[in-house]
Amino acid sequence: MKKVRKGDKMELIDPRQMLTAVVDAAPVCLCVLDSQGRVVMAEGSSFPEIGLLTDAITGTPAETVWDGYDTLTRAMRGALDGDPATATVVAGDRALEARFLPVAGDGGTSHVVAVVSDVTARYAGMVQIPAREEFLQGILDTVVDGIITIDELGLIRDFNPAAAEIFGYHPSEVVGKRVDMLMPEPHRSAHDGYIQRYIETGVGMAVGTRREISGLRKDGTVFPMEVSISELKVGEHRHFTGIVRDITERKEAERALRASEERYALAARGANDGLWDWDLDRNTIYFSQRWKAMLGCEEHDIGNSPDEWLDRIHQEDVARFCADVEAHLQGRTATFKSEYRIRGRSGEILRMLARGVAVRDEQGRPYRMAGSQADITDQKRAEERLIHDALHDALTGLPNRTLLCERLGQALARIRRNPDQKFALAVLNLDRFRVVNESLGHNAGDDLLAAVARRLENRLRPGHTLARLGADNFGILVEDIASPKDARTEVERLNKAISEPFTMHGREVFTSSRIGIVFGTPTYNAADEMVRDAELTMSRVKRDGIARIRVFDKKLHSEAVGIMQTETDLRKAIEQQRLIVYYQPIVALATGRVAGFEALARLDHPQRGIVPPSEFIGVAEETGLIVPLCQKVMSDACAQTAEWQRRFGLEGRLTVSVNLSARNVVDDGLFAMTEGVLAESGLTPKNLRVEITESLMMTNPGLIARVLGRLKSLGVGLALDDFGTGYSSFSHLRRFPLDTLKIDRSFVIRMISEARDQELVRIIIMLAHTLGLDVIAEGVETAAHVEGLLNLRCEYAQGFHYAAPLPADEAEDMLLRQGAG
Repeated sequence: MKKVRKGDKMELIDPRQMLTAVVDAAPVCLCVLDSQGRVVMAEGSSFPEIGLLTDAITGTPAETVWDGYDTLTRAMRGALDGDPATATVVAGDRALEARFLPVAGDGGTSHVVAVVSDVTARYAGMVQIPAREEFLQGILDTVVDGIITIDELGLIRDFNPAAAEIFGYHPSEVVGKRVDMLMPEPHRSAHDGYIQRYIETGVGMAVGTRREISGLRKDGTVFPMEVSISELKVGEHRHFTGIVRDITERKEAERALRASEERYALAARGANDGLWDWDLDRNTIYFSQRWKAMLGCEEHDIGNSPDEWLDRIHQEDVARFCADVEAHLQGRTATFKSEYRIRGRSGEILRMLARGVAVRDEQGRPYRMAGSQADITDQKRAEERLIHDALHDALTGLPNRTLLCERLGQALARIRRNPDQKFALAVLNLDRFRVVNESLGHNAGDDLLAAVARRLENRLRPGHTLARLGADNFGILVEDIASPKDARTEVERLNKAISEPFTMHGREVFTSSRIGIVFGTPTYNAADEMVRDAELTMSRVKRDGIARIRVFDKKLHSEAVGIMQTETDLRKAIEQQRLIVYYQPIVALATGRVAGFEALARLDHPQRGIVPPSEFIGVAEETGLIVPLCQKVMSDACAQTAEWQRRFGLEGRLTVSVNLSARNVVDDGLFAMTEGVLAESGLTPKNLRVEITESLMMTNPGLIARVLGRLKSLGVGLALDDFGTGYSSFSHLRRFPLDTLKIDRSFVIRMISEARDQELVRIIIMLAHTLGLDVIAEGVETAAHVEGLLNLRCEYAQGFHYAAPLPADEAEDMLLRQGAG
């Protein structure tokens, strides 16, 4: 009970009544729960939404009262355990808050006081304000510009993620600190007092406008930024929001643009090419100073009209230039490129190359084209010189083989279209040109070639072509002839001109020529085929040495193809070991026994069978294949002879002869090859006889004497073949270390029927014996030949009377039949 004064009396107030009065005056419900959670008292407002009815719940368990509101139950149990708790629930359109306060007793919590109040208005505000702040914060977090809010003291109050990324700070590192920490000097010092002066005077800050200042990052780097400041009033306080943008990339782009513009200006002033810029909408052109200078013009000499360009271009090139421009503007070419001749100020013609590219709008319409003009005059002159040099002979200035073939090709194309347009090609080779080189020197030889070229050029009729094909060969293309006779007449006229004397280094020099002619026909596929046939014909004229001029016929080509095929066959035969040796016996006339063999090469062809030497020896000598061929024959023949000697007891008595050609004689490896073959085969050197012809011996007697001398030093026998067909004399024969002389078959065959030939054979045998030489007669075909040669005291005979050349096994049978010993 509480005492209160009423008048002069003191009255007692019931505490329960006081509590009831307080609770009734406030919009709350007061519940008291016992230690079991039962309601023992409920006063004040009822909240039927949660079952809280003050006049009907006394004695009811609290969990039953607010069944379904677990948050209230959990808070109540926490209070029963001695922990105050608060729980808020939403029931219908009302928000209710219950506060549970434990009341301690002797054994723990004896009661729990629950105060339930309506907090709907407050709850709605609490929900709306965070939602709005969350919405605004989301906006701030997503903008790409930095947003910084500062108060009127210059302290940072907000710092969005974009600002954090720009400056490198976490918001927690800058909030509450002065904003000038984000500025380098001198901006930091200049910033002091900005805000205060603005608040006091309204001036000093560029509120609402953008300005560029420098920013300072956390790592100490300074960067350019653009700042826009706005003022924000919160009650009586003034805040300022700064929107910050990092403009480093823009500044770098601006610097790059300025540098590019400077480079362009410098390039335009220093470039070797002239620059131009064509405004297609206005149809005006800017020509750089260099562009004008290239034409020898001053700055004021040329205006900005396209006609200033077009009127100076060569009239034959204007149409092509305009077509090139139009093609690019219409999009048919990726870039504009045109080459043309243009007139300079002094009237000279220059060669120019213009390049450019059009600039187009969004619809693809060109509105501008710019590019350069390069002076290619010197380049074109150099190209023309190169083309001329590539198609002309440097010594004579005449067209060369390439240009002649080009014109031949054109002539062939014409004759295919019109067979009446006849033409011919002649290939001319100078006689005795090597003599001039060797006697007067190569300079004189060059002078002779130039003199021949000038003389032929001066005598050549219009429309014909004279060319130098190489060395001392010239080609003459004779066109528009009525008949082959006309071509031959023209060639004979030129040939006669060559036979006239030339004056060279103070001397008169005479020369002549051999000429091969081929007539153009539609059957030729290419120009080089005609040149081939003409050169082949000329070579045959030189080889035969009879006529001066010869016309090509197909037989010559067939022979040439045959020679080429023979060379191929011969090379394969050597590589594939298909070169075999045949043996023709050499018989001692006194006894009729085989004294030796002449080794003769044969080619074992897979299709043609055994090919005689007459079909390939000439090719072998010409190509140099005679050297490996001779080695093969000598090696096989020596090995075979050594074996026959051992088998038939003919050691030291059976010989073998091997022929040497001109190529063999001049081959540096002949001596070593012969020495090696003898060592490998085991044949005694005196049983090997090498043969050379009389004509070969007389080509270079000194050289032949030295070569035979070296072979003689090995102990090899030496024989002179085909004696009587050359021009050797007695004195020449004495110079050579010969052992045997072979009489040519042409004398032996006729010695029976022709007394003169018999006398010649007698004289040759007598001469040989006088020189101490043995004699072998070739071409012995009858018994009469044998008897005549015995009477003339000839030692040996060789011919079909005894045997034709035999393969090794048949030659061995012949030795077997005559018996050993």
